[in-house]
Amino acid sequence: MSTGGATRERAATPVAARRPRVQWLPSERAARLRAATFVLAFLALALFLWPTTRTWYLGDDAQHAFTPDAVVQRGDSLAGLIFHEIERSAQQTGRFAPLAYFVVVPAYWLTPSVFAFKVGALLIALLAVALATILLRQLGLAWPYAALLPLSLCAVVQFRYWHDPLLGYAAGIPIVASLVLGSLVAFLAGIRRNSVVLHVAAVALFAAACLYWEGTPLLMPVVVPVAWAFGNPSLRVVVRRAAPFAAVSASFVVLVLALRAAAPAITEYGHSALYKPDVSAATVVPALAKQISGSVPLSYLIVAVNRDAEADVRPEHRASPYGAAAAGEDVAPGLVDSLRALLADEVSDPLAIALLLLVVAVLALALTAAVANAAPRRAAVTTLGVGVCLVIGAALAPVLSYRWQREIFFGVPYISVFIEYLGVAMVIVAALALVLGALRSRPAAAAAGAVVFAACVTAVSAATYALNARVVEAFRGVETAMEFNEQALAGGLLRTPRRANELLIDDSDAPLSAHFISVASGDPVPPTSSLAEFDRTFATCADDREACERVRNFTPWLGIAPVDELTSPVAYLTRLDQRGMPWAAVCAIDVAATRRAAASACQGEITVAVGGERFPRTRCSSLILDGVAVQTGRARPARLPIRLVETRSARSVRFCRAEARAPVYARSIVVSPRRSPAEGPLRIVTTYPSETRAGEPFNVQPDGRSALAVEGVGITPSTRVVVGGVDLLSQYADEHLVTALVPKRLFARPRRLPVVLRDRGVRSNTFILEVTR
Repeated sequence: MSTGGATRERAATPVAARRPRVQWLPSERAARLRAATFVLAFLALALFLWPTTRTWYLGDDAQHAFTPDAVVQRGDSLAGLIFHEIERSAQQTGRFAPLAYFVVVPAYWLTPSVFAFKVGALLIALLAVALATILLRQLGLAWPYAALLPLSLCAVVQFRYWHDPLLGYAAGIPIVASLVLGSLVAFLAGIRRNSVVLHVAAVALFAAACLYWEGTPLLMPVVVPVAWAFGNPSLRVVVRRAAPFAAVSASFVVLVLALRAAAPAITEYGHSALYKPDVSAATVVPALAKQISGSVPLSYLIVAVNRDAEADVRPEHRASPYGAAAAGEDVAPGLVDSLRALLADEVSDPLAIALLLLVVAVLALALTAAVANAAPRRAAVTTLGVGVCLVIGAALAPVLSYRWQREIFFGVPYISVFIEYLGVAMVIVAALALVLGALRSRPAAAAAGAVVFAACVTAVSAATYALNARVVEAFRGVETAMEFNEQALAGGLLRTPRRANELLIDDSDAPLSAHFISVASGDPVPPTSSLAEFDRTFATCADDREACERVRNFTPWLGIAPVDELTSPVAYLTRLDQRGMPWAAVCAIDVAATRRAAASACQGEITVAVGGERFPRTRCSSLILDGVAVQTGRARPARLPIRLVETRSARSVRFCRAEARAPVYARSIVVSPRRSPAEGPLRIVTTYPSETRAGEPFNVQPDGRSALAVEGVGITPSTRVVVGGVDLLSQYADEHLVTALVPKRLFARPRRLPVVLRDRGVRSNTFILEVTR
């Protein structure tokens, strides 16, 4: 017994003498910690992205969201619409993304409310991030580094006024990212398990991504580092693994190029030449740099803080609280006054505080474990390669086309930037893993590096969230306007005009569409055109008397219907005033006055809707209708402003009436309270220019016309510029600047032109614009 016991004791001695493996926490506690860290990291990202759910349909969604209702209303087939759009897009613009139509259009059926639609888009974005996290674990990164991926995105993802993949476009790019990342996850699992089924699934998911977005083939290089990640393969093995993806990509590239080559240059559907490839280095390289810059953290903040709001004079500048966003401008003037004020305003709400607390908690948990568990160098390098391929591929896809080479700016990229976000976050995580791995033998230095990383992520996340919240707030007016328009149309704002009238939509501010009006009013929409296009047509023929005599109404110019079938066109105007109160007006266009003024002119009864659920106490008697009177020779101009008279109400919308006894420019109409003493005096400080040569254009606009900028005090959205006694169609920029287009006849000869501002019955001082020889 003793001998046997001694033998067993001696046999056990070497095992007991071995140094035990150091564990940061016991296995059960470690598993719970891992799960909690991942949950908290995704919760932080969800809170970071939650403001997207507070926006209305934006981008293409503003038009497409109403398509299913309009199709049913008109008795068409949804499937027929989908196939028709696929065919028309391929034939007329050379664009081929059939799967997108099958996904996006039914999505509006499945999400009857805007909020549900936005939550669905948010979940798709989170799905893409979850697949990216799974991929990092498959590549061999330790769990703390994978948990840092969603957290890093809080410092990377930026919302923008311009095309934004999360605020609009039906989550199309997040869907593509999910398909591509799902393909990579299945691909790597197939390599590990030697599974043909998983390989086929991976290629099928990648092909689906190509069918959804035509830029997907340029993401194919991301397969290469994934193919190299497992088993120390030779170059031949890597090529063999990636070959099916390369074949799929090449097939789609050939198909798209063939469609682009066959598409006519200009069609009713668009300009296909804009989407044809331009691969010259002189255009691709700068555009690529601009596109990639948009994925760099804080790039949009740099643009917003440093943008000079008065760098140029643009009378067509959108001045409403939501107009610049709807018009697709790069950055709204005044969006950010200072970083300190931005943080003070936007990071004090409960959601921001909860987000920052979660960020700090996750960073503490993940980085503590990361310092104790260094990542394998091969896994970090592979992750770095995957991230770089995602960034370059997603950035290269749009900049190869003629259109996007000219429509992206520094910090303001195209919507493929969402995939770049994922790539940049992977690069950040891989870089951290490489740094901590290099400092493995120096625990103090590794801890210091982790602290610096945590501080940077926290600070950048706070600044990014603040600007994102400001962008979302700037879009708030879209929701107010669209909800109001729905109520106004449902209440019968368009019942007075005959449905045979040509409907001219003033879409410069609110993103209206024919589908929206049709669905909201419950009636088939009449022939619809843009009011701006109407004005351009009459301006073109203004100098040709013979041509203008033939313009009895606008419709024959579009070739829609003969003259005797339609009456004069009707304008539908919609705005938010300075306080954010929505209003809409409907008026009949006086074609004769319009011909003389070369711009749309209303005359007679003007029906107005005001209020809405957020402004239920607004009364017509407290408002006036102001505008710019049309100068018609000896005829007496309209007496403005006009008092509104209430006619009826429907829900929270009140309907008013105004009588314009003489022509008024349609696009100059403003519905607002009278100017109050609290708004202060109206005074001109100077004009730009303050002096000009006779007949020499100044501040030349894209259409060749001259523009005058007036700097002053007490300027409001209803302020108008009067030059030489002529009341000009003006555009509000801010409380210190208003601009106006100046007819050439006013400065054709040397003279002293008096410039006056007019606002709801109040006139400013007179400033002299010198026109010299």
